[in-house]
This record gives sequence, C-alpha cells and structure tokens, in this order.
Amino acid sequence: MRSMLVIATMITIGFVAPTTNATTFLKKTHDQWRKDLESSDHEVRRSAAFALGQIGSPVAVKELVDRMKDDKEPGVREMAARAVGDIIVSLRQRSKPDHEWTVAGKALEAALKDGDPRVRRSAAYALGAFGEQAATSIPSLKVALRDKAPTVRQNAAWAIGKMGDPGEATVLELCALLGDESPIVKRLTASALSEVTAKQEKKSPETPLALLKMLATEEDDVVCRTGLGALATMADESLQKHASKIYRLLGSKDPETARATAFVLANMGGEPATRAIGHLQTALRDPDAGIQTLAAACLANAGVAAAPAVEDLSKALDRSTNAEVRRNCVIAMGLITKSLRKGRDPRLDNTGPIALTALMKALEVKAEIKDDVSTARAKEQIREDATEAIGNMGYPHNEKAFPLIGELLRKEDNQMIRQRCVWAIFSCNDIDRHDDLKKALIKVLDETSDPSLMVRYDAARYLAFSLKEKAPDRTAVVLLHMLGNNGLKVFAGTGTAVDGIGDEAKRGGARVTTRSGGDARYMAAEALAWIAPKLKGNDKAMKALEVAAKDSDPELSKKAALAIEAIKK
Repeated sequence: MRSMLVIATMITIGFVAPTTNATTFLKKTHDQWRKDLESSDHEVRRSAAFALGQIGSPVAVKELVDRMKDDKEPGVREMAARAVGDIIVSLRQRSKPDHEWTVAGKALEAALKDGDPRVRRSAAYALGAFGEQAATSIPSLKVALRDKAPTVRQNAAWAIGKMGDPGEATVLELCALLGDESPIVKRLTASALSEVTAKQEKKSPETPLALLKMLATEEDDVVCRTGLGALATMADESLQKHASKIYRLLGSKDPETARATAFVLANMGGEPATRAIGHLQTALRDPDAGIQTLAAACLANAGVAAAPAVEDLSKALDRSTNAEVRRNCVIAMGLITKSLRKGRDPRLDNTGPIALTALMKALEVKAEIKDDVSTARAKEQIREDATEAIGNMGYPHNEKAFPLIGELLRKEDNQMIRQRCVWAIFSCNDIDRHDDLKKALIKVLDETSDPSLMVRYDAARYLAFSLKEKAPDRTAVVLLHMLGNNGLKVFAGTGTAVDGIGDEAKRGGARVTTRSGGDARYMAAEALAWIAPKLKGNDKAMKALEVAAKDSDPELSKKAALAIEAIKK
C-alpha cells in the first residue's frame, strides 16, 4: 500500500576562465591595461584584452566590444571576444549581466561571422558565458555548429548547452554533431546534450539513442567517458533493447570507461544491468567515496539484477563514514529487495536477512549533541531511509524488525521515522500475531500533537486494514479527519538519480529523489470502507463521504462511493 505526505562557469577547450577579481594583473592596474587597448602595437592590444579578461571588470566590456568589432588584427579581435566571456563568467558569480548583454550581445552574434575562426570560436564562448540570457543567439549558434573549423563547432555546441532548452530542432542538430570527425567536438556536444536534457520538461527520445550510436564505434576513451556520463543521466529501462551497442565498452582497457559503462547499464535494469553488477561490486570497494556513491545509486536502479550486490552494499554501509555513500546503500538495499519481493524471487530468502540486519544497524546511528546541523540531519535522513527500506522488503521478510518498529513507535522523536515504521508493516495483514506492536499502534491514535498527525493517519489506515470492524473506535475519528485534510499528497517512494559520472571538468554525482502523486485523501475513504460495519448509523461519516464522493478527484470520488455502498449493506 502507498503512504502519503503533506505538501503545503565555464571551461571549454582552449580557454581558462578568470581566476581573480583583482584590480591589477602582472603588476599593472586596470586603467593601465585599458589604456594599452589603444596602443599602436597589436601585441600590446592583445595582451591588454587578455589582462582585462583576467581582472574581470565589467567596465571594460564596451571597449573590448569596440576592439572586437573594429580592430584590424584578428588576434586582437579574438582576445577581445574571449575577454568579454571571461568577464561575464566572473560577473555572473555576483549579479546578472543585463547591461553587459545589451552592450555585447549583438556584436558577439555578428562576430560569429568573422572571417577568422579564432574570433568565431571566442565569440561562441562569450555567448555561452551569458547562459540563458543569450538564448536569442541560438539560431546564430546553430549556423556555427556547421562551421568549417572544429574549434568553432565545439564552442557553439558548448554555448548552446548553457542556454536552457533550445527546442527539439536544435537538439537534433546537436545529436547529428555527435558524428563529427573531431573528438573534441563530439565530447563537448555530448556534454551540451547532457545539460540540455537536464533542463527539458519533455526529454527528447533522440538524445540517448544518438549517444548510443556514437558510443557503438567510438575509440577515444575521453569521448567515450563523456558520452557515457551524459547517457548515465538519461538511461532507463526504455533503452534496454539498445544496450548491446555499448556492451563492448565493459571490456575497455581503460577502467574508468568500463566503470562508466556499468553505471549506464545498471540504470537500464534487466539484462543490461546483469552484465554490469561485477563492475559495480568492485566500485563499492573503491577508496573514492564519490565512486561508491554512484555505484550504490546505480545499483538502486538495477532491480533484481542487483541481488548479488546486496552483501556488498551492506559491507559498504558498515565501513563507510560518508553520509552520501551510506544513504545510497540504504536506499539501494530497500529497492533491490522490493524488486525481488515483487518478482517473488527466491533469492530474497538469502539477501533479505543480510539487508535487514544492515538496515536495523543503520537505525542505531543517531545524531549526537556534538554534531553540527548538517551532520545531524544527514544521520536522520539515513535512519528515515532505512525505515522505508525495511518496509520495502515486505512481510514476512522484515518480521524480525517488528520489535524494533514497536519500540520506535513508542519512543522515537523523529516523526518521519515513526510514520515509515507504520509503512513498514502494511504488508502484514495479521497484526494480532504481534500484540506489542498492535498496542503501540493503538496508542498512537490517542496522540494529539501536530507533528505526529501523519503517523496517526497511517496508523489508523493500517489498523483499519488489519483489524477491519474490530479496529478501535478512535480509528474512524482519525480517518474522518484525514478525509477532510485536502493538503495531502501520495508519497510514491524514495529513489536515486545520477547527475553525471564525472570528468576532468567536474565531479560526478548522484542525488536522492522522492516521488509524490495526487490527492491522498482517497486512502482515508478506502480505509473507511474496511471498517464499514462500525460506521452504520454514523451520520457524520456518511455526510463526509457523500461530500468526498462529489469531489473532482476521480480516485477520491470512487473510493468514497464504494465506502458509502459498503456502509449501506
């Protein structure tokens, strides 16, 4: 059964971004460098443009734009455009460069047509530095994607990646660029597609297919790793039938490429994930906590294929002191055992006890007085996820945790943990076998504090589910209160997502995700139907259900009508 919650820089090939906002550079002041922009020596002008970019002062943008437009020397025009980009990168850390865009935007677009490819390359970089502010330049950058110079194509692709969702037509042009002859173009295009996809409300189905097509024959390890990093953020079960295109990369001589391939395949689940498990088990033992985190996150998405890794996850959870590693291990064990349970997989008999022991132990690691706020919260998140994971295992595989669950219901201060304790027993339909736990649940109904409201709701639902008309009278009171609470949303579970597997420009990472759905009040109506015999003659209950039966939410309306019918029988 489901439960509910209340919902009330830049770096590109050939360029290095500015590292300082100082007013001097190489012992010369900002004003001295601005004066040098007027020198008759083009090398001095070029050096001055570079220096002003490194200083990062926006007051020089107008002068640099003038140099970019009018200077006869392409080397000066190139450096002026680059300097504008460097200044914008620096400025965006402090404010939005609206004025600077007004000054430079059209000139940079025009510079994309400069006769020298170095200028066009720098102009593309500078437009990308403005990010989404320069989205109106995408048509010009699309033309630059077909430039004869690979350095221009690569920076145009990079720039588009910084500008949000450029539209399906542009995405398709980027996908086509993955077939470019230049490795650097392919690499930056793959990165751009990853950034674009992250910002799309509706993901383009062509992007992962284009990446798989490129990876099917690509020999450059750096390109492969970048492509795999992009693909890892998009991979899901829909790509299983195309997975064979990258199986060969599991045997790559480059260990990072092989591991990245495993990350991708695990996120697809099914047969592809099965091929990846050995690599992920090894990754869980890597000394780098970031790699361990990614491995655990991918195993969480691998489904039943990850069954052999449950013991490895339990060991990683036990030995790691890194909160992200521990949290992803906990979530992974819960989701793997949940998949095994749904598939009635007999391996759960062996993996279940291993996971349960590890999860119960994780619940013991509480926040301490000496912990700072972030450390304390991280520990509590792990405990919350461990409780949910125990629930994912289902009954009877989690039955040995019932005494602990009862104790937590009686003594725990964290209400999220208490609520998930109730979730953990929902698959047990015979609470009479666990008298202490039943008493703890009944006692919850008598609580009155606002923080424990959600615990009371779920306790009432479970008692209605398990005891039916034998449930305590207080059960109906709590459920009717829940039926009238229109701030409830369905909680669909905790999971993991990969944000990237890392490259020389940035670290990889994974994040914990939560999914919520529609109006959760239908669950109260459903539970009221379970205790229908207790509600005969209860006018308050009938009136509340009649109102709910007319609600615009179809699930609530349906469940309320069924409850009314059950009471009238």
